[in-house]
Amino acid sequence: MGSAISRLRLSSAFPMHGHLILCLSCLLLGIGVAASRSHHYGGLRRLLFANARLDPKRGKGVSAGGLVVSQEEQVRLLDVLEEELKGSIAETDASSAKGLLTGVTEEDRQIVREQLGKEPQGLLAVARRSSKGVPQILLVDPVAPDGTPFPTFYWMSDPVLKSAISEVEKVGTIKQLEEEEIPNSEELQKTMMNDNLQYIRERWKYVSKESLGKLKNEKCEETLTKRGIGGCVDFTRVRCLHMHYAFHLMTPTGTALGRFLDEKFDMASNT
Repeated sequence: MGSAISRLRLSSAFPMHGHLILCLSCLLLGIGVAASRSHHYGGLRRLLFANARLDPKRGKGVSAGGLVVSQEEQVRLLDVLEEELKGSIAETDASSAKGLLTGVTEEDRQIVREQLGKEPQGLLAVARRSSKGVPQILLVDPVAPDGTPFPTFYWMSDPVLKSAISEVEKVGTIKQLEEEEIPNSEELQKTMMNDNLQYIRERWKYVSKESLGKLKNEKCEETLTKRGIGGCVDFTRVRCLHMHYAFHLMTPTGTALGRFLDEKFDMASNT
């Protein structure tokens, strides 16, 4: 109040300069209010989407036009799935709880070490081998040794297959999928949604009560119950074709994007 009175006094004493100062003050005040409102609503929007486990930059998925499966529907399906998962936590460690038939030999570990260029962390099993017997898809513990979630539990290690998919990505295939294929196909959207939900179900099979106890906080657990293939929050996004194809090879019926790669790029010939 005192500041405003001072301005008025200044305006009376110096009409022109006082008027300019007063206008400038109002302008700065208006900018400040606008910025404050923008920050408030931006923060509110981010908070709402964070609570819904969605991507704040993609309020309606891949495209506002043509998107059939809304993110609200994704949230609803995830909430239903969360209730399903709560009653299916393994009592012991992931590998023994789910009766894996094969572990990891020292020879496997050495090959994987060479494939990845580092020591494999949380490696539970070689889930799939190439036609030449080389480890191709690894089964990795969804909870890392340091207590952080590792959502990509099927990890592609075969350099031949990785290289083939990288070449496909280089020609803009992900952009084509997100801007052309997915927005214009109701079937593809729904199948991708189901693929991601099934990925979460499958991953949860390898999460035990013991490993849950290692997680640092509740948000870490949500990563495992709410994020899909490759840790993606929006199931109409692609993010990485390697992760989608790894899951494709590990499911009896395959996945939508896995079939796309097989049909358009003959990816199966690299397996």
